[in-house]
Amino acid sequence: MTSLKLREEQISSITEEQRDEFDTENNPILSAESAPNRFCTMSMFFPEEDGVRIEEDLAFHTIEVFYFDTEGNETKVEEGTVLYNWASNHYQENWGN
Repeated sequence: MTSLKLREEQISSITEEQRDEFDTENNPILSAESAPNRFCTMSMFFPEEDGVRIEEDLAFHTIEVFYFDTEGNETKVEEGTVLYNWASNHYQENWGN
């Protein structure tokens, strides 16, 4: 089983020579750096510095919307609400795959 500690050790120990070899099959760090993204994220801020984060899961083709405030709190916005529909539509029309 992999762990955060293992990944940090792997990142810290990677050498320029390993980077030059670009062995993505045997080096999990290089593999992660070269692999396609699974998530596409977009943030929009209102003038008051609160906003929304839209996250598309490219593997499952789902979109989640989160509202965040100036205190660092984040709330998942339910599908079908006005804010969700606005954010999701804007994302899909301008950035979606």
